[in-house]
Amino acid sequence: DRDGIVWTSPNTGRQLSRYNPATKELNVYDVPETSGGGITVDRQGNVWFGGHSSDRIWKFTCAEDRKTLVSSESVLVGPQPKSASIDADGYLWTVCLGNNMAYKIDTTTNSIVPGWPVPTGAGPYNYSDMTGDRLQTVTQRSGTWTEIVDSGRLSAAWAGVEIDASLPAQS
Repeated sequence: DRDGIVWTSPNTGRQLSRYNPATKELNVYDVPETSGGGITVDRQGNVWFGGHSSDRIWKFTCAEDRKTLVSSESVLVGPQPKSASIDADGYLWTVCLGNNMAYKIDTTTNSIVPGWPVPTGAGPYNYSDMTGDRLQTVTQRSGTWTEIVDSGRLSAAWAGVEIDASLPAQS
């Protein structure tokens, strides 16, 4: 999430886990449903995941301390929701394997947006950031990038590497 917290939920067992890599603190919460796929955090800090057997997308809200789980609620979608992703406008998206439909959910009203769901085609299987917004909002601000480049020659010695890159402001 925006604070560097890692949220997970196993495919078995009704649990939601919060891990803080900076402090090594792990919190485990009992929740009403087993996750069936992707998990995401919205801009208000609410955690969302698709339910394994209830045909619902679940929203979990924490207290201001961002540790105490205070509520859970759900939105009825189709069978087997496999993803949870927040777009640039704050809407939650999920796709359901059981009916080949995509759902757009208003995270403030916890309801399906009028005009949705829409057909996806067979087997819409996506766990991660299908909207692309997480790349813009919750990415590492520092780190390393490694790429292996094959020269096509055995034991080639490189004199140097030139990289052209476009970096966003504040990089």
